[in-house]
Amino acid sequence: MVDKLAFREWQQLIFSLRICYHRRVRPKYQHFRQVHPDSWAFWMVEEGSVQICWGKKHQASAVAGEILQPPPLATRTQDFSEDARILSIGWQAHWPMGLPLYSQPEALILPVSKYPELGRASLKMVETFGSSYDGIETGKPVQRSISVWGQAEQVFFHWFEY
Repeated sequence: MVDKLAFREWQQLIFSLRICYHRRVRPKYQHFRQVHPDSWAFWMVEEGSVQICWGKKHQASAVAGEILQPPPLATRTQDFSEDARILSIGWQAHWPMGLPLYSQPEALILPVSKYPELGRASLKMVETFGSSYDGIETGKPVQRSISVWGQAEQVFFHWFEY
């Protein structure tokens, strides 16, 4: 992971917060093939389970009480149980030449109980900005001012440091 860089270097980071929600996984996404280059995901599983597969030999799974962060893959298959309820944060972050923010070749699986601050920061982010992503699926996202976007970035990067 990247710890510290000069300010001018951080300014070159290409970043976008793609999705942020806390709810049951919608049926159309329970069995889904994700195709987004440099796409990062963070799932805090509250109920049910999730399994992801990528490549020919890689897979990871998480159950209620665990956090799953898949590696940033262009393609992965994700299978959520029908009762899955998650807190989900999705983002893209890479350097100008297309390199990911940092290297993570394997999925991270963490018990929520060992990272209570991360859990609280995740809830704060969704509570503060999750409604901004309502309507994405319908193509009619909620409109916000640029100052709200600045606040969302600040909360995101604070969360990211955990």
